[in-house]
Amino acid sequence: MAAGTPVWFDQLDAGERAALRPGVPAPLDRRPDVLVVGGGAQGLAAAMACRARGLGRVLLIERDHLAAGPSGSAAGVLCPDSHLDVEGPVFVEFARASLARYEALADEAGPELRLRWLDWLLVGPGAAGPLLAALPGLRRLDAGDVRRLVPGLALDGPGLLFPRGQAHVNPQRLAAVLAARGGQVATGVEYLGLRAAGGRVEAVHTSHGDLHPGALVLATGLAPPDVLPVAQLRVKGHLAATGPGATPPPVAMATPGGTITPLEDGRLLVGGDRAADDGSAAVDEATIGSFR
Repeated sequence: MAAGTPVWFDQLDAGERAALRPGVPAPLDRRPDVLVVGGGAQGLAAAMACRARGLGRVLLIERDHLAAGPSGSAAGVLCPDSHLDVEGPVFVEFARASLARYEALADEAGPELRLRWLDWLLVGPGAAGPLLAALPGLRRLDAGDVRRLVPGLALDGPGLLFPRGQAHVNPQRLAAVLAARGGQVATGVEYLGLRAAGGRVEAVHTSHGDLHPGALVLATGLAPPDVLPVAQLRVKGHLAATGPGATPPPVAMATPGGTITPLEDGRLLVGGDRAADDGSAAVDEATIGSFR
């Protein structure tokens, strides 16, 4: 796998890959009831929600392929409780509600989504904060228990085992599943700006001509400066995937150095740092080396 290429593409079949690049449909709906700009997870979920609420014709546009940005390069980890000591209880309740929506989507989509439920092992100094460590239902493991659960783990010490209730999903596959439920989807169509009057959007300028939606949803990650000129912070994270192993561990792990997640094909996904954005998509070899 080339540096900078998300591991998730390797796990998709031809149909799933094609779903991420549908191109420009003919005819393109130039007067949709709702126009969503941005083909990441948030934009696709918004489009699906609009369809589910019966808001009329929905069009989503994306300048690249679907999930081309952070959505498609994320770890795919759905672990609400792990945020307890950082973002707090209110965020965790929101994340649990979000996970319930993933579960409902998995029930409807079946094997199309392949949501995986995983136990989570927290191991190493500082892996669990005080609020997380106090949650009911956690199983406390001594160092021997940890070694038996994950033979060969370099970290030697006690751990906390989360019961099932945490999950994992391939974010590229998620994008394909959402796209199938999001109305008309057009890739290779770039948002160039908009014209508004009286508090309403009159026209959205794109690389394929103007669109005239009844309502507009901007899901572009960073807010477009012509709409909301505010200071915004970008971060840059790193993930690394190993080659296939003999036997993947039976749990995902949170360690002081990041997360370790067993993938469907037996490989391990390692990392999850949040470095300051340097304006480049280049992989920092020193950061990758620290994951070993």
